[in-house]
Amino acid sequence: MKNIILTSILFTFAGCLYPDKAFSQELKKVDLAESNYKTVSIAEGQYKVSIINMVPRNNGSYRNNYAISINLKNLPVLPISIEAKSIPSMAGETAPCDELARLEIKLNTAQDPQNVEDIVKDLEKLKNNCDRDKINKLITTTVNESDFVYTVDNGQYIEVTVIDNNTTETWVWKFTTGPKGNWRTSFGVSAISDIFYPRYDYYIGTNNTQIKESANNDLLFIPSLFFTWLPSKRENKNFSFGPTGGIGSNFQEISFFLGFNLTYNQNLSFIFGIAGHQQEKLKAKFQDYMDNNSTIPSPISDSDLTTTQNVINPFFSVAFRFNRNPYSPTDDSVE
Repeated sequence: MKNIILTSILFTFAGCLYPDKAFSQELKKVDLAESNYKTVSIAEGQYKVSIINMVPRNNGSYRNNYAISINLKNLPVLPISIEAKSIPSMAGETAPCDELARLEIKLNTAQDPQNVEDIVKDLEKLKNNCDRDKINKLITTTVNESDFVYTVDNGQYIEVTVIDNNTTETWVWKFTTGPKGNWRTSFGVSAISDIFYPRYDYYIGTNNTQIKESANNDLLFIPSLFFTWLPSKRENKNFSFGPTGGIGSNFQEISFFLGFNLTYNQNLSFIFGIAGHQQEKLKAKFQDYMDNNSTIPSPISDSDLTTTQNVINPFFSVAFRFNRNPYSPTDDSVE
């Protein structure tokens, strides 16, 4: 009993977390009477593909006339139809079922999908007065529906290729959810603290014989360049979040950043994480002199006391997305 209750709770919870993951199937149609190349936007889900307005020709079937390929593909991570002109209907000039016989002959001698589309429309009009089963059978000769169900995730598309074996005319249709996302570049200033590795200034005391130190708690400000991944699902959200990496320099040293950001409407980012940077430390040979407050044997300058070390410390940054690099020189020339 407990297992049943637990299973029910888990399914309910999963349904709340993933309300959009439905198992219903949707049929997408490739209309050969429209343009040869077309891209259609779809949402994530499960789809079957049907190809309509195929020319059956005299053998009464499309199967020997077309080579069909349907594939599920992934979109790379990065960035139209022609209406068929209908022909005048002849239904009013003959008896309805006599018109059915004429349309059957016309369908079997059709040479292009646009004609097939018009004939199918005329056949649909006769369903209430003539042999419905025969009409459906005729229409079926112009349609190919895939048996396979394609589950399309974000960043994928279904590509349907149809080639007319008689004329070599080719149709390529894509049903796409759009790119998975894209990388965004932003510029800002990072403030690096010294919480993990405290920063000190070292200098020679007033007597010029002893080493002194003082804590330097000032934040280190570094102009920075960040690269952030923005999923397509969050492009239209006021706020988005995700991992980010960056690089910065104050013209003396280079710093590297890795963290998370919170972005407002794609252009304003608040970033926090870990920074790898250089920091001065007292040279090992002078450590005992400072610890014991000993006298230095020979006079030296402040710059001789320290060397650099690579450390990591937390940072915070405010970054903006511009249409050009704000740190590069402005080109004022007019082309």
